[in-house]
Amino acid sequence: MFVWMLDGRPEVIASIFTYRLPTAIHRKHEYHSLAAGPLTAEFHGQRVWAPKAAGVTFRPLPDAPDPAPSGRNRLSQMKALAREFSARLEDMEGQKSDLRLIAQPLIRYEPKDKNILDGALFAFSIGTDPEVILLLEARTEKGQSVWQYAFARYHYVHLWAAHKGQEVWHVDALPDITGLDIGSPGYQDSVYATYHTKRTPIAD
Repeated sequence: MFVWMLDGRPEVIASIFTYRLPTAIHRKHEYHSLAAGPLTAEFHGQRVWAPKAAGVTFRPLPDAPDPAPSGRNRLSQMKALAREFSARLEDMEGQKSDLRLIAQPLIRYEPKDKNILDGALFAFSIGTDPEVILLLEARTEKGQSVWQYAFARYHYVHLWAAHKGQEVWHVDALPDITGLDIGSPGYQDSVYATYHTKRTPIAD
């Protein structure tokens, strides 16, 4: 997994992975924009991804405490706030799974942007495989710092998230994204995309 930063804040999260089928080993790229606006990605000089909108939408976190003055205490707050959320998925065969929150953030950041005091990315996973990304940020609005949250999908299946048992986020499955090769027009302008980059035949 990789994260691209801008002025101390994550803008893109991506992973490179392989999976095996009976006749070939497939390699894929997967990425999601975390940016506040459009961006463009190139692979070997070719534009392969160009989302036109902000990657995530932040919302106020209800009943959250004020962000603590020290960075150490804010990290403790973020870990506690992350535990208030839950997430689940439903795969293409209709099988539902509850996702596990990884207690340690994938990345913690304190950006140069004065309107963002602190932030972290957390993962909800099956095993160690992240399927849903939770962003928590202490943001300044109207002179007051408050905790806000946002979600990013990290799988093409149905995904849900809840806060204290109440659903706050849902994305539908993307069944036609599974077979795309890198550079394909499909999903180039989507905030989430996944493409095959290589297939290696398995010898008999």
